[in-house]
Amino acid sequence: MSSSLPSLSENRYLRLLSVAALYMSQGIGMGVVIISLPAVMAAAELDVTDISLFTGVVLMPWAAKFFLGPFMDRYVILSLGRRRPWVLIGILLPALCYLGTSLINSPFDNFWLFLTATAFSFGGTAVMDVAIDGMVVDIMSEEEQAQANGLMFGGKVFGTALAAWGSGWMFKHHGVSATFLAAGLATLAFGLIPLLFRERPGEKLFPWSPGNPSPESLAIQQPSWLKIWVNLRKIFILPGSYVIIGLIILVGGIQGMFDALIPVVSVQKLNWEPDHYSNVAAVSKLFAGAMGMILGGWTVNRWGHKRALFVFLIVLFCSAISMGLLTGLWQNQVFTTGQILLHHLFRTLALVTCFSIGMAMCWQQIAASQFAIYMAFGNLGIAMGSILMGRATLVLGYSHIFFVLASLAALGLLVGSKLDLADHRKRVQEF
Repeated sequence: MSSSLPSLSENRYLRLLSVAALYMSQGIGMGVVIISLPAVMAAAELDVTDISLFTGVVLMPWAAKFFLGPFMDRYVILSLGRRRPWVLIGILLPALCYLGTSLINSPFDNFWLFLTATAFSFGGTAVMDVAIDGMVVDIMSEEEQAQANGLMFGGKVFGTALAAWGSGWMFKHHGVSATFLAAGLATLAFGLIPLLFRERPGEKLFPWSPGNPSPESLAIQQPSWLKIWVNLRKIFILPGSYVIIGLIILVGGIQGMFDALIPVVSVQKLNWEPDHYSNVAAVSKLFAGAMGMILGGWTVNRWGHKRALFVFLIVLFCSAISMGLLTGLWQNQVFTTGQILLHHLFRTLALVTCFSIGMAMCWQQIAASQFAIYMAFGNLGIAMGSILMGRATLVLGYSHIFFVLASLAALGLLVGSKLDLADHRKRVQEF
């Protein structure tokens, strides 16, 4: 078996489908724990403070991605692949936590044990996320990275949606324990991908199998923590790093502001029922995820990173301006639903493009660290956008906040005009 299966670096379609599937597996936790479980906890009459504490603590391990990147760049088992062991850990840990959770008697009555197990599962998912991103930089060309980002984004959206739908049914008909048992088994099934496919030919399939580190992995392995921090400093003083960080913060800000604003407008201003808004948002996210998979890589490869990003930001700018000006059309559900759909689509494409730019800027030696830091700034942008929306409501009407949203897109165009990937890559090659 070990000799008949290709390695990921040898088969283009295998590596693209593998990263998409692995990102889909990340959606299991999001769909089960973040989307479906809070409603089940509320139905069980848990206090709202306990529910918010639960979701907040569970998501905290994702903040550790900033530190996970350097750790993964430093500590590797090269004979098994530079990223593959970490991907395996990132799948095995949540799978075991889900299976362990299914054995907890009355999990809501054992709240802290339940919370601890679930938080550790999200820690494993964070490990897998950073490891996959590093693997994409290590074994894929720039053209493939653009396609991979679209597939990964869409895969996670689909995984989350399917897990939310499936777990909603499971929670209702079979209970918490059975649902987490199913989540654990599903996660283990995705683990067959890193278990059966090497990163590069000649590496070990299992610890006891014959094999050796690949020359490519040996050439880029970092010998010490000092070397990692020195290389990070080299990268982050380059002008290109400031540009991509600015873009990621701004696009994240657009996401955070819109996602905080539109539910309030829909329910409080337009008197939509909460479930109607949820359905519109869910369909929009699924559509955007599908289009991200299909169009994300294609547009970047056909138009180039800069032009593609400009197109997407211009559409977001025009959409926000039209919402700010055409308040009389807000009561028209076709208009407002179309705007929500349009925003989700082009925001997704803008995010995929930013991620592709970030990967194209990564230096292989410290790819996991560098990209994890970029993503940390994206999370910062989302938080800042949400907070900015809340503060803006104190002095502005809802229609005027859409102009603030448009200004973020305009700033993105200004910052993006400074993007020069060729110059960045030239400077990196000179290190």
